[in-house]
Amino acid sequence: MRHSGPVRVPHDSPGAGRLMRAKTLLIAGVVALCGTLSVSVLATRADQPRSLGCERLRLVALNAFTVTNPDYAVDSGASDDEQDCGPAPGIVKVQVRARMAMDDPPGWSYDIHQESSSALSVPLVKPWRMTGILAEIDQQDPVYDEYGDAVSYLHKAGGDSVLKSSAVQVVVFLKKPVPESSATRIWRNPEVVFLSGARGGKPLAWEPSIWCRFRGFDTCASKGSAEPLTTEFREWVSLLKPEDAPALTGFGLSLNELRDHAAKGLIHGFVARNLPGTLEKLVTDPQILAAYITDIRPPR
Repeated sequence: MRHSGPVRVPHDSPGAGRLMRAKTLLIAGVVALCGTLSVSVLATRADQPRSLGCERLRLVALNAFTVTNPDYAVDSGASDDEQDCGPAPGIVKVQVRARMAMDDPPGWSYDIHQESSSALSVPLVKPWRMTGILAEIDQQDPVYDEYGDAVSYLHKAGGDSVLKSSAVQVVVFLKKPVPESSATRIWRNPEVVFLSGARGGKPLAWEPSIWCRFRGFDTCASKGSAEPLTTEFREWVSLLKPEDAPALTGFGLSLNELRDHAAKGLIHGFVARNLPGTLEKLVTDPQILAAYITDIRPPR
């Protein structure tokens, strides 16, 4: 595991105190996740009555994991040419990382696989600051007492000689769900979009794919669509079969719920990452209900 190196600022230099406060938010997230790395070899199990090949494992289990864990980012850690299933057909190799603004967030490698004919092995993730924020997506009154006022911070940071160059990640909740085409007029390139309410914890989510085949179907086919993310989500749901229901249940999902959200195709919120001055314009948009900072990457 590699961590971003500390940013050295003399304590008597201008902006040192402000930078240290920014670093506190980043470090708190890292410390909270250290326990995750030590237990990442453990697994949650989803009952599964049949053997899954690599492609079906990727289509069902990998996507179910990412859809239900938007506070973590998952990728292959490989180039596009290495996406095809290899000599171990029952294994999907992934890199799991906390979804953070920092360049090299805590993460680990994991092999999603079928432990037996009745159990799937997927990464066990621990809650951190973003996890708690996601649970508030259905709240009509912002919980700034607990998670801070992003608007106030971004306004101050945008005019600060040190913090204005910090990368900031925010979770944004909309006042009402909107189609993806409307959401991207608010923010063009979301890191991940939320397709439901909290569901007792985290909303359902979908994110842009780097590689066309990583999710078990051709996500590049939707790149020219006006609503590529919800189009991809609908395509994924359409490929699920009744016999996938036991595996989905292990992730707290059902085919009926997924089909309902796929048909609606509405965005409840999203994650954005940028400099404070740019994000201040976003979080003050009248369509935004609340915005919370997950972490900050201080300037190098």
